[in-house]
Amino acid sequence: MVHLLYQDEIESYFDPAVVMEGRQVKYRDHFVSLIDHVNVSMAEKTLLTRKELQYYKDETILGLYTFVSIDKIYQTSAGNDVWKDIFAKAFQDREIVKELEGLLNHKSRMVLEKPLPPTEEIKSKIVQWVQSNPHPVKYVRDKFQTSRIEDPTMADAVLTFHHDLPGYSDQKP
Repeated sequence: MVHLLYQDEIESYFDPAVVMEGRQVKYRDHFVSLIDHVNVSMAEKTLLTRKELQYYKDETILGLYTFVSIDKIYQTSAGNDVWKDIFAKAFQDREIVKELEGLLNHKSRMVLEKPLPPTEEIKSKIVQWVQSNPHPVKYVRDKFQTSRIEDPTMADAVLTFHHDLPGYSDQKP
């Protein structure tokens, strides 16, 4: 039988401040549904169908398991080494790696599936491109004037370090 890891902590990893109503519950229900499909197939000893196999490749549940596990390790006394290894592999510039490693001494918070809004510069470039390459259909051109231009990008995981915000101690626990 398959069980949902970190079930009681899902809400703390999906940031409610940026969300649509009930976002954490929606993710938890999605994860539970994936697991239920697998467990039904296993109990009935049937071949797994596409729906049951989705559990093994669902990006959000893989992100949950991967990043929450890393976050749990990070909260231990040897946890900084995990992030140092990730930083060293992700960034070639040693100065950036050193700067990031310095942040590891501060309290942090990991959030999954976080919307990152586009910068004003990106929106401006899109508007410039649209103005210089008008769409051939008039109602599409007209609708662009009232559109959001660019939706937020969903980051799989965001690690935020806090060192000057009220309520946060300057040192990692």
